Amino acid sequence: MRFSLNSILTVMLLSLLASSGFSEIYQWTDENGQVHFSDRKPAETPVETVELEKSSSKWQPYDIQIINHGSDVTNDELKRIQNDVNAVYLFYKRIFYFDFYKTVPVSINIFPSQREYQAYVEKVTGQSGSNSLGVYITSLEQIAVFMDEDRDRVFRTIKHEASHAVINSETKYITAWFNEGLAELIEFLEIEDDRIVLYAHNYNQKAMEYYSAQVSLKDYFAIDSNEWRAGDMGRAPYLRAMAGELLYYLMSNPSRRIFVSQLLHEYKQGSRYKTSHLFENHYFGSVESMDKRWKEWIAKDKPSKIVF
Repeated sequence: MRFSLNSILTVMLLSLLASSGFSEIYQWTDENGQVHFSDRKPAETPVETVELEKSSSKWQPYDIQIINHGSDVTNDELKRIQNDVNAVYLFYKRIFYFDFYKTVPVSINIFPSQREYQAYVEKVTGQSGSNSLGVYITSLEQIAVFMDEDRDRVFRTIKHEASHAVINSETKYITAWFNEGLAELIEFLEIEDDRIVLYAHNYNQKAMEYYSAQVSLKDYFAIDSNEWRAGDMGRAPYLRAMAGELLYYLMSNPSRRIFVSQLLHEYKQGSRYKTSHLFENHYFGSVESMDKRWKEWIAKDKPSKIVF
């Protein structure tokens, strides 16, 4: 997909900038009043410097391009998007020991309204974006979101879709519930004092208190990915909340966290099996025992955050 230079603003935030010691991008307005951002300072043109915050980690194996389709996103918000995306990659590196041997490219398309976002999604995918807040378009390696008054919602959505970008680059056959559950989990990911912190997803927790009796873990792990996606979009909206909260439950305990990591690496190595098939090879106990503890977790007070 190509865009006119007069219709978009492009910010190239490359890992090379951080690893080489650069921490600035430049902003200027051309003779047509169009605002531009670049990591290269143009010759003989007055510019403003936009300082980028350096990550505490030098490891940034991504190539991120932010394309602003006329929204009112600010320079500070661009910095936040950069830091948030870096946090997602750092999460997979530190917690799940992902070794990235290639740069993960992703473009983030930011639209000023939901209407323009939906029109774009329908144009490039042929599907409606009416029921979504954002989407990762696998074939184009693009994230699309729209700005609104709830800025935190926008940033959470970008982290959610950035998780899909990482998973798509590393694990081609991961089950739908696992993929979406990780993305839901990462919406509330933060880096605090160089520690990775996952905050509770309050909506998912409340949803599971209401829907907890809908399906057992044994049946949930056996759901086909196509069936899961259809249910998520239609008759079973609790499936997504269950995926996110189930991952939060599993990540809250070191032994269960190992189980999650082992599952993820099975898919990273090319496994196409459902979780129900892989479960007994990686969990010390029965699915029934996990289901019992899972139901107890839903009913009790839960930690407000998990610190790694």
